[in-house]
Amino acid sequence: MSLPEGYGYDVINDEALLTRAAVRNGKVVLPDGMSYRVLAVDLDDDRAAPAVLRKIDEMKKDGAAVVFGARRPTRVPGLGGRDADVTRLGETLWKDSPTLALALADANLPPDFEGPFRYTHRRDGDTDIYFVAGTGKAECAFRVSGKRAELWDPVSGGIETEIGARATGNGQTRVTLDLPQNGSVFVVFRTSGGASGVEGRLPKGQISQVVSLSGSWEVSFQAGRGAPAKAAFETLADWTAQADPGIKYFSGTATYAKTFVVTAEQTGCRAVLQLGAVAVLAQVRLNGKDLGVVWTAPWQVEMTGALKPGENALTVEVTNTWMNRLIGDAGLPPEQRVTESNMAFEKGRRTLKLYQGFASEDALQPSGLLGPVRVAFFK
Repeated sequence: MSLPEGYGYDVINDEALLTRAAVRNGKVVLPDGMSYRVLAVDLDDDRAAPAVLRKIDEMKKDGAAVVFGARRPTRVPGLGGRDADVTRLGETLWKDSPTLALALADANLPPDFEGPFRYTHRRDGDTDIYFVAGTGKAECAFRVSGKRAELWDPVSGGIETEIGARATGNGQTRVTLDLPQNGSVFVVFRTSGGASGVEGRLPKGQISQVVSLSGSWEVSFQAGRGAPAKAAFETLADWTAQADPGIKYFSGTATYAKTFVVTAEQTGCRAVLQLGAVAVLAQVRLNGKDLGVVWTAPWQVEMTGALKPGENALTVEVTNTWMNRLIGDAGLPPEQRVTESNMAFEKGRRTLKLYQGFASEDALQPSGLLGPVRVAFFK
């Protein structure tokens, strides 16, 4: 039986558990309290226990919505009864069975979630909590009505309450979600209670001015990793594109430093630092104040309140993985390697080898602050 998308369901293979189920208010309720609006019976083969079929017949008579797959039972599994009884019960139950779509419509049960993203849904008392993950912008429908919708940012903990949620006539609430690359959000529906986020989500607004932080950056590299102590980057570029092998194969943390000037008028505006792209993650500080860590799109942090008129000191600490340093060490003799490992390094192209680690011609992982970096001021 094909199950439609957007519905939560469980597979019950325990016949003893099903025979202990009850019907309350039209729902199938298991002994542990889990309840279901529709029971879909889809057999793997033509065998079914008479006791289970009789229990399903009882639940139908008690008002449960039950639908059946294409395969009817004709045999008893093992020695648990007569095949004739199973055939008779199967013909009665399967006769004029509605489709799953029709049963869901009759139960006034729209999909739990409609949209192009992945989701999961749970309840905490009267609160419905959806976790939605994906990339892009789309209007999504949630099977919730009569509650206020909020967006909870899983990164900052901030809460956005003015999101333009719209109730529909079929028990759903529609919310437009705009997720960055590999983004996610909690969509929370509550009947009461106020927002209590740690920091507000980056509010909507129109950019009024952009200051590009182009030009030279001073970069300091973590000691003992094969890179020079400092280097000047005239433009932002991938470490793996650098001529210096100490930078090309560097793994660890490098600190980018730059000063820039803003006006007193600009400090009165909302400001966001946009890093462009980072590989792999970055911690941002402005004038010594920690603005947070970013590891995914949209690669930006709030700067409002941290800027001061005149010169501002910005540092971006970028950390990558061990991969590039291990690849670089694979091309060096053991006494010149930065790392120590029990993996088998290999100079040249990779070949299958016991405890294979890295080969010197393996592809390097993009690393560093890639930019473009700019400060966006909002009206």
